Amino acid sequence: MSALNYIFAVIDPTQDSQPALQRAITLASEEDSYVHAFLCDYSSEQELNDASSKHEAKHQVQVRSQELLGKVMTAVGDVNCKLGKEVYWNKSWAKSATLASGRQGADLLIKTISPSREKTMRFKSADRYLLRNASCPVLLALPEQSGDYKKIVAAVDLESADDTHMRLNHAVISSSRQLAERTGAELYVVSAYVDQLNQDLLEEQECATQQEQIARTFGIPTQHVFLERGPARDVILEASKRLNADMLVIGTSARKGLAGALLGNTAEKILTDISCDVLAVS
Repeated sequence: MSALNYIFAVIDPTQDSQPALQRAITLASEEDSYVHAFLCDYSSEQELNDASSKHEAKHQVQVRSQELLGKVMTAVGDVNCKLGKEVYWNKSWAKSATLASGRQGADLLIKTISPSREKTMRFKSADRYLLRNASCPVLLALPEQSGDYKKIVAAVDLESADDTHMRLNHAVISSSRQLAERTGAELYVVSAYVDQLNQDLLEEQECATQQEQIARTFGIPTQHVFLERGPARDVILEASKRLNADMLVIGTSARKGLAGALLGNTAEKILTDISCDVLAVS
């Protein structure tokens, strides 16, 4: 993950609180950082039917969105970073956010994790779409969390032997370390395996244990490394809960479909049960 100079925060028009924006401001603590608040909404079927034209329906929604975004930005108060805002009218907010963040060269896209139950009609869960299509890392913020990061857990894959996994592992560790340094959080590494770790993915060095070898490879304390046998989803969820993690960092290696450090749809399954923020990097 590059320097967090431009953070793109997705505003949820169906909610009063905006955790995504608060996270963005927390991470953009430097004066040269810029936070862009993006609100995309669309007219309901009733609004489209009642309006004299599609243009009028669009105008009504944009006026409402501008008022809402203005209140959201006012509630933020004084901050150290620069703030900007944008209102968009489109039926697919996830696609609009993906295109807008890519067009503006965002370093990070932040969105509140969609509820798994009682989803609103206008703000359907599209976390999966963002993970698969965003051109920058995606941080999904859990509404119940405060955003005060004290423990960050990085999930890496040390079973697969190809170069892609090694690159992705280092991307996960690099992003995790960057966020830990910025927030003052402790960094932990967890890796699940079924048979045995692939030694080709680790640097050759004399160590008493595999934990020590991994700790030296990634530059973290040995006691912060956890290697556990079992399905990746179960191991990662249990470790995150046991450590009381505030953020989980995972890797995605493909623009279409999730693969890489967490094979198949493990990352997507984790989102339904995770109890902390999730950062996905590629």
